[in-house]
Amino acid sequence: MRQTSHNAAYWHDYARQQPDFEFSVRAIMAQRRALLAPGAAESFHDAESPTGTAGMAVISRAADPRSVREQLTSLSSYPAALPWDWVAAFDAEHAEDGRVGHLQAFLEEIGEHAFALGTVLASLNSGQHYYLTFVTPAQLEQLSRLLPEHRMDVESVRIGRWTPRMNPEQSAAIRAWARANGQLDPS
Repeated sequence: MRQTSHNAAYWHDYARQQPDFEFSVRAIMAQRRALLAPGAAESFHDAESPTGTAGMAVISRAADPRSVREQLTSLSSYPAALPWDWVAAFDAEHAEDGRVGHLQAFLEEIGEHAFALGTVLASLNSGQHYYLTFVTPAQLEQLSRLLPEHRMDVESVRIGRWTPRMNPEQSAAIRAWARANGQLDPS
């Protein structure tokens, strides 16, 4: 951490006295605020963990799934047992989705696999980017209580969070109609 004033010294000391999870939440919030206001980044402490791995992934809505996977696996909270053997089948099923729809469905699928391991893929209210971290269900509950004080909220990323899911026949029929009517997003 970098300390820039006596006021910062007070807050750094206060942060060191916080339980580990609450400190992590504060670091994640500082990282997010610094990203939202790049010119003000000097006023925030380095939000990385002591091991040098990030506590939160900031993912552009235009990101490709490979970079998403790289960012998520670099998180200090990444569940090592999270499987990725489903990606090829997922890509085949969603080949005709637009980029944003594909990314949202991809994140929901990751969240579903994490949930099966007892971990939650949490998303801070995002705006133009996704701010993601892995937490336990109890930590998600704590985040849900802590973040509204800072005009932020958090949600569990699971199937259906951002994208409606339907059976493959319904999906194919909608895609065929969209193609026939020039409505399919080419991205």
